[in-house]
Amino acid sequence: MKPTKKTRRTDHAERLIAAPLVDVFAAFTSADKLARWLPPEGATGAFEHCDLRAGGGFRLRLAFDDPEVETKSDDDSDVVEVHIPTLDEGRLIVWQPTQFMNDKRKAEFDAFAARAGNVALIFSPFEEPRIGTNQYDFMIMNLDYHDVYWENKERGIVRMEPDSWLKAIYAAMKPGAVVGIIDHVAHPGGNTREVVEKLHRIDPAVIKADFQRAGFKLEAESDLLRNPADDHSLLVFDEKIRGKTDRAVLKFRKVR
Repeated sequence: MKPTKKTRRTDHAERLIAAPLVDVFAAFTSADKLARWLPPEGATGAFEHCDLRAGGGFRLRLAFDDPEVETKSDDDSDVVEVHIPTLDEGRLIVWQPTQFMNDKRKAEFDAFAARAGNVALIFSPFEEPRIGTNQYDFMIMNLDYHDVYWENKERGIVRMEPDSWLKAIYAAMKPGAVVGIIDHVAHPGGNTREVVEKLHRIDPAVIKADFQRAGFKLEAESDLLRNPADDHSLLVFDEKIRGKTDRAVLKFRKVR
Protein backbone atom coordinates (compact mmCIF):
# COMPACT_ATOMS: atom_id res chain seq x y z
CA MET A 1 0.00 0.00 0.00
CA LYS A 2 1.37 3.37 -0.98
CA PRO A 3 1.97 5.59 2.08
CA THR A 4 -0.03 8.82 2.14
CA LYS A 5 -0.51 11.70 4.53
CA LYS A 6 -3.05 9.50 6.31
CA THR A 7 -0.89 6.39 6.30
CA ARG A 8 2.09 6.19 8.58
CA ARG A 9 5.18 4.63 7.05
CA THR A 10 6.89 1.85 8.98
CA ASP A 11 10.22 0.49 7.71
CA HIS A 12 11.73 -2.80 8.74
CA ALA A 13 14.78 -4.33 7.12
CA GLU A 14 17.35 -6.96 7.97
CA ARG A 15 20.14 -8.63 6.03
CA LEU A 16 22.84 -11.15 6.90
CA ILE A 17 26.13 -9.89 5.48
CA ALA A 18 29.30 -11.97 5.39
CA ALA A 19 31.95 -9.33 5.99
CA PRO A 20 35.09 -8.90 8.10
CA LEU A 21 34.54 -7.37 11.54
CA VAL A 22 36.65 -4.34 10.62
CA ASP A 23 34.35 -3.56 7.65
CA VAL A 24 31.20 -3.89 9.76
CA PHE A 25 32.68 -1.59 12.40
CA ALA A 26 33.57 0.97 9.71
CA ALA A 27 30.01 0.87 8.36
CA PHE A 28 28.74 2.09 11.74
CA THR A 29 31.52 4.59 12.48
CA SER A 30 31.91 6.41 9.16
CA ALA A 31 29.50 9.27 8.48
CA ASP A 32 29.78 8.77 4.71
CA LYS A 33 29.01 5.05 4.98
CA LEU A 34 26.13 5.60 7.42
CA ALA A 35 24.54 8.18 5.14
CA ARG A 36 24.63 5.67 2.26
CA TRP A 37 23.04 2.65 3.97
CA LEU A 38 21.04 3.90 6.97
CA PRO A 39 18.19 5.84 5.27
CA PRO A 40 15.29 3.60 4.20
CA GLU A 41 14.42 3.03 0.56
CA GLY A 42 12.97 6.14 -1.01
CA ALA A 43 14.73 8.49 1.39
CA THR A 44 18.01 10.36 1.60
CA GLY A 45 19.82 11.42 4.73
CA ALA A 46 21.90 14.43 5.66
CA PHE A 47 23.80 14.75 8.94
CA GLU A 48 23.22 17.94 10.88
CA HIS A 49 25.62 16.73 13.55
CA CYS A 50 27.85 13.65 13.60
CA ASP A 51 30.35 12.63 16.30
CA LEU A 52 30.82 8.87 16.07
CA ARG A 53 32.74 8.41 19.31
CA ALA A 54 31.84 7.16 22.77
CA GLY A 55 29.80 9.92 24.39
CA GLY A 56 28.95 11.41 21.01
CA GLY A 57 26.12 10.74 18.61
CA PHE A 58 24.45 12.12 15.51
CA ARG A 59 21.41 13.97 14.21
CA LEU A 60 20.27 12.75 10.80
CA ARG A 61 17.53 14.45 8.77
CA LEU A 62 15.62 12.18 6.36
CA ALA A 63 13.93 13.57 3.26
CA PHE A 64 11.54 11.34 1.29
CA ASP A 65 11.22 11.16 -2.49
CA ASP A 66 7.44 10.76 -2.23
CA PRO A 67 5.88 14.03 -0.97
CA GLU A 68 2.79 12.14 0.23
CA VAL A 69 4.70 10.20 2.89
CA GLU A 70 3.69 11.34 6.37
CA THR A 71 6.63 12.84 8.25
CA LYS A 72 6.89 13.32 12.00
CA SER A 73 9.43 16.08 12.55
CA ASP A 74 8.12 18.74 10.17
CA ASP A 75 6.19 18.98 6.91
CA ASP A 76 8.74 17.24 4.70
CA SER A 77 11.33 15.42 6.81
CA ASP A 78 12.04 13.19 9.77
CA VAL A 79 14.87 13.68 12.22
CA VAL A 80 16.73 10.79 13.85
CA GLU A 81 18.83 11.56 16.93
CA VAL A 82 21.22 8.93 18.35
CA HIS A 83 23.44 9.01 21.42
CA ILE A 84 26.45 6.65 21.58
CA PRO A 85 27.19 5.78 25.24
CA THR A 86 30.03 3.38 24.48
CA LEU A 87 31.83 2.14 21.38
CA ASP A 88 33.61 -1.20 21.19
CA GLU A 89 35.23 -2.43 18.01
CA GLY A 90 35.21 -5.97 19.37
CA ARG A 91 37.98 -8.38 20.18
CA LEU A 92 38.88 -11.87 19.04
CA ILE A 93 40.27 -14.14 21.73
CA VAL A 94 41.95 -17.37 20.69
CA TRP A 95 42.29 -20.07 23.34
CA GLN A 96 44.91 -22.73 22.68
CA PRO A 97 45.44 -25.69 25.04
CA THR A 98 49.05 -25.75 26.21
CA GLN A 99 49.33 -29.36 25.02
CA PHE A 100 48.92 -28.16 21.42
CA MET A 101 51.06 -25.02 21.67
CA ASN A 102 54.46 -24.94 20.00
CA ASP A 103 56.83 -22.35 18.53
CA LYS A 104 55.42 -22.70 14.99
CA ARG A 105 51.83 -22.10 16.09
CA LYS A 106 52.87 -19.20 18.30
CA ALA A 107 54.74 -17.57 15.39
CA GLU A 108 51.73 -18.04 13.10
CA PHE A 109 49.44 -16.45 15.65
CA ASP A 110 51.80 -13.51 16.23
CA ALA A 111 51.81 -12.82 12.48
CA PHE A 112 48.01 -12.97 12.38
CA ALA A 113 47.70 -10.68 15.43
CA ALA A 114 50.02 -8.13 13.83
CA ARG A 115 47.73 -7.96 10.80
CA ALA A 116 44.42 -7.92 12.68
CA GLY A 117 45.29 -5.70 15.64
CA ASN A 118 42.32 -6.65 17.84
CA VAL A 119 43.15 -10.25 18.75
CA ALA A 120 44.79 -11.92 21.73
CA LEU A 121 45.98 -15.42 22.51
CA ILE A 122 45.42 -17.14 25.84
CA PHE A 123 46.39 -20.66 26.76
CA SER A 124 45.96 -23.09 29.61
CA PRO A 125 45.88 -26.88 29.94
CA PHE A 126 43.13 -28.50 27.88
CA GLU A 127 41.55 -29.89 31.04
CA GLU A 128 41.46 -26.40 32.61
CA PRO A 129 40.02 -23.86 30.15
CA ARG A 130 40.92 -20.72 32.10
CA ILE A 131 39.11 -18.27 29.85
CA GLY A 132 37.38 -16.00 32.34
CA THR A 133 33.79 -15.47 33.46
CA ASN A 134 30.98 -13.63 31.65
CA GLN A 135 33.39 -12.57 28.92
CA TYR A 136 32.16 -13.60 25.49
CA ASP A 137 29.27 -12.96 23.11
CA PHE A 138 30.23 -15.74 20.70
CA MET A 139 32.45 -18.80 20.73
CA ILE A 140 33.19 -21.35 18.04
CA MET A 141 34.88 -24.73 18.45
CA ASN A 142 35.93 -26.16 15.11
CA LEU A 143 36.64 -29.93 15.06
CA ASP A 144 37.77 -29.91 18.70
CA TYR A 145 34.93 -30.81 21.04
CA HIS A 146 35.37 -34.56 20.56
CA ASP A 147 38.83 -34.25 22.15
CA VAL A 148 37.18 -33.63 25.52
CA TYR A 149 36.59 -37.40 25.43
CA TRP A 150 40.18 -38.18 24.36
CA GLU A 151 43.10 -39.29 26.49
CA ASN A 152 46.69 -39.38 25.26
CA LYS A 153 49.68 -39.83 27.54
CA GLU A 154 52.21 -38.74 24.89
CA ARG A 155 50.41 -35.44 24.33
CA GLY A 156 49.69 -34.95 28.01
CA ILE A 157 45.92 -35.16 27.47
CA VAL A 158 44.42 -36.43 30.71
CA ARG A 159 40.95 -37.87 31.17
CA MET A 160 38.32 -35.12 31.26
CA GLU A 161 34.70 -35.17 32.35
CA PRO A 162 32.60 -33.29 29.77
CA ASP A 163 30.08 -32.04 32.36
CA SER A 164 32.83 -30.44 34.45
CA TRP A 165 34.64 -29.09 31.39
CA LEU A 166 31.50 -27.46 30.02
CA LYS A 167 30.86 -25.68 33.31
CA ALA A 168 33.87 -23.46 32.52
CA ILE A 169 32.56 -22.78 29.01
CA TYR A 170 29.09 -21.91 30.31
CA ALA A 171 30.55 -19.56 32.93
CA ALA A 172 32.71 -17.80 30.32
CA MET A 173 29.75 -16.86 28.11
CA LYS A 174 27.56 -13.81 28.63
CA PRO A 175 23.79 -14.30 28.98
CA GLY A 176 22.37 -14.72 25.49
CA ALA A 177 25.76 -15.67 24.01
CA VAL A 178 26.04 -18.18 21.19
CA VAL A 179 28.35 -21.20 21.00
CA GLY A 180 28.91 -22.83 17.62
CA ILE A 181 30.18 -26.40 17.38
CA ILE A 182 31.54 -28.07 14.25
CA ASP A 183 32.72 -31.66 14.56
CA HIS A 184 33.36 -34.89 12.67
CA VAL A 185 30.29 -37.13 12.68
CA ALA A 186 30.37 -40.68 14.09
CA HIS A 187 27.85 -43.48 13.85
CA PRO A 188 25.10 -43.17 16.48
CA GLY A 189 25.55 -45.09 19.70
CA GLY A 190 28.68 -46.87 20.82
CA ASN A 191 31.15 -45.94 23.52
CA THR A 192 32.03 -42.29 22.92
CA ARG A 193 35.54 -42.49 24.38
CA GLU A 194 36.37 -45.59 22.33
CA VAL A 195 35.03 -44.02 19.13
CA VAL A 196 37.04 -40.82 19.73
CA GLU A 197 40.20 -42.81 20.45
CA LYS A 198 39.82 -44.85 17.27
CA LEU A 199 38.37 -42.34 14.77
CA HIS A 200 38.38 -38.84 16.33
CA ARG A 201 34.64 -38.61 15.61
CA ILE A 202 31.62 -38.02 17.81
CA ASP A 203 27.90 -38.71 17.59
CA PRO A 204 26.11 -35.32 17.28
CA ALA A 205 23.51 -36.61 19.76
CA VAL A 206 26.26 -36.78 22.40
CA ILE A 207 27.24 -33.15 21.77
CA LYS A 208 23.62 -32.01 22.03
CA ALA A 209 23.05 -33.92 25.27
CA ASP A 210 26.28 -32.62 26.82
CA PHE A 211 25.54 -28.96 26.05
CA GLN A 212 21.92 -29.18 27.10
CA ARG A 213 22.92 -30.70 30.45
CA ALA A 214 25.32 -27.78 30.88
CA GLY A 215 22.41 -25.33 30.49
CA PHE A 216 22.72 -24.38 26.82
CA LYS A 217 19.73 -24.39 24.47
CA LEU A 218 20.07 -25.98 21.03
CA GLU A 219 18.80 -23.30 18.64
CA ALA A 220 19.73 -24.64 15.22
CA GLU A 221 21.68 -27.19 13.25
CA SER A 222 22.82 -27.09 9.65
CA ASP A 223 23.57 -29.62 6.90
CA LEU A 224 26.00 -27.17 5.29
CA LEU A 225 29.06 -29.38 5.97
CA ARG A 226 27.40 -32.78 5.69
CA ASN A 227 29.04 -35.27 3.31
CA PRO A 228 26.98 -38.37 2.51
CA ALA A 229 30.01 -39.94 0.83
CA ASP A 230 31.68 -40.28 4.26
CA ASP A 231 30.51 -43.57 5.80
CA HIS A 232 31.97 -42.65 9.24
CA SER A 233 34.25 -45.69 9.30
CA LEU A 234 37.60 -43.98 8.68
CA LEU A 235 39.91 -42.08 11.00
CA VAL A 236 39.49 -38.41 10.17
CA PHE A 237 43.23 -38.17 9.37
CA ASP A 238 42.99 -40.90 6.71
CA GLU A 239 43.98 -39.36 3.37
CA LYS A 240 40.86 -40.83 1.74
CA ILE A 241 38.65 -38.56 3.82
CA ARG A 242 40.88 -35.93 5.41
CA GLY A 243 39.42 -32.46 4.91
CA LYS A 244 36.18 -33.95 3.55
CA THR A 245 34.58 -35.58 6.58
CA ASP A 246 30.87 -35.47 7.29
CA ARG A 247 30.49 -32.67 9.85
CA ALA A 248 27.78 -31.56 12.23
CA VAL A 249 27.15 -27.81 12.66
CA LEU A 250 25.30 -26.93 15.85
CA LYS A 251 24.24 -23.60 17.36
CA PHE A 252 23.71 -23.34 21.13
CA ARG A 253 22.68 -20.34 23.21
CA LYS A 254 23.22 -19.50 26.87
CA VAL A 255 19.69 -18.47 27.71
CA ARG A 256 20.45 -16.73 31.02
